[in-house]
Amino acid sequence: MADVVPGYLGSLPTLSVEQVHLFLQRIEFTEDEIDSILSKDRTDILENAATLENLKKLQGKSTLAIPFEQLDVALARKIFPEKAFEKIVVHGRGGYCFENNTLMLQILKAIGYNVRAGGGRVIISRIAAQTHLVSIVTFCTNGETEEYLVDIGVGGQTPRAPINISHLDQAFEIYPDVYRLIKDSEAKYYAKGALILQYYSTYLKDFKNLFVFHPNQVVHTSDVECSNFYVSQFIGPGNWFTTTRLAVRQLPDGRKALSNDKLVIHKRSKPLLNGDKICVQEMETDELVIDSDDQYFRLLKEEFSISLSWDTESNQEQTISMESFTATVLANRFK
Repeated sequence: MADVVPGYLGSLPTLSVEQVHLFLQRIEFTEDEIDSILSKDRTDILENAATLENLKKLQGKSTLAIPFEQLDVALARKIFPEKAFEKIVVHGRGGYCFENNTLMLQILKAIGYNVRAGGGRVIISRIAAQTHLVSIVTFCTNGETEEYLVDIGVGGQTPRAPINISHLDQAFEIYPDVYRLIKDSEAKYYAKGALILQYYSTYLKDFKNLFVFHPNQVVHTSDVECSNFYVSQFIGPGNWFTTTRLAVRQLPDGRKALSNDKLVIHKRSKPLLNGDKICVQEMETDELVIDSDDQYFRLLKEEFSISLSWDTESNQEQTISMESFTATVLANRFK
């Protein structure tokens, strides 16, 4: 009898080997890299596929290939995290945390990783509700246990490599950013044991909170259903997802963002760390103000490989124009 996976992950469809293969192609694994996960005939998962080295490649390549975007929310479409494979792999889209990280959970489980879902709060500017989803991966080697945070869906600051959650209070580089994990020592956001992921802000010249998570907090399907409903449909203060249009694509040396009617490209040169000294430079920034609807949709396709025509709920192609976005979103288009 197969082991029962508790919580949210246990409720998700199990991906087939063929689906894993399609995902690896979607994130541009080379054939040699696929050989480290799948059999030569691509019909089986290798017994030794669930390695830390492969995990690093899976996260790194996913963040470069899969955009962070909430454009279906801006179109008043329903979001179905359990259908993330169809949206992201079959139709070449991106998504937000409940989509991108749900798909990553499914992929890691299918490959054979000891993985579970973790919940979090984004705390960049305010204490948000528990509306973030991450993966926690456990490795047990020679009686030693190590756990890693995996996240491919937290916007522009998405880390591109697994983070060892035992490495606290020390700056570490995941180019082109510098991060740090600290304890939520006052239990301000969760019960005792929560961890805060911070990123280095060149504006503040200090670390800034990104999100907080509790590695032992069980995430149930109902948690994701409630949080996903709030993020995708609540219109009100504190929920920017329903008031704007955003797509973010990571670059090898930076990131680009299509935010309402502006395209911004950030790039950063090395070095970031010199021993214990932080040497993070300001990102070089190029901006383009979009002056027509045609230009917006062209940039969305050319810069982010996103076509909005497919609707997951109806399973049909739709004709999308600027007028397809909600009135609330269009009211903020030049902000």
